[in-house]
Amino acid sequence: MNASLRRPRVLVIDDDEDIRVILEMMLGAEFDVRTRSDALSGLVAAHDFAPSTIVLDLLMPGFGGWDVVRTLREDPRTKDTRIIILTAIADPDAAARAAAEGCSFLTKPLDSDALLQSLTHQLLCTG
Repeated sequence: MNASLRRPRVLVIDDDEDIRVILEMMLGAEFDVRTRSDALSGLVAAHDFAPSTIVLDLLMPGFGGWDVVRTLREDPRTKDTRIIILTAIADPDAAARAAAEGCSFLTKPLDSDALLQSLTHQLLCTG
């Protein structure tokens, strides 16, 4: 069996190429990582790739992160997908909204330890 089939799948949706590259390099040893640069291609990948967790930026042009969360939660195929919001919005209201949507909330600049801890926690708690 291919090693990537056994590793948990993580989809990164962020319009910032540097963030996508950093996350792919940082997570690639432990997770099967795919990246997308916009919300709409990210939603397609959420169905095709079927990740266990999505790392999602909120501030993207056009269809934004909250739209992605709403769409994923309304779709029976993705409603239970774990979501980690990784955003430059350091706002208590955004964090509260994320919690209400069942999402973890981390702010940029990227804290790699916090992200790995959140991913590990989600995988251990929900299998």
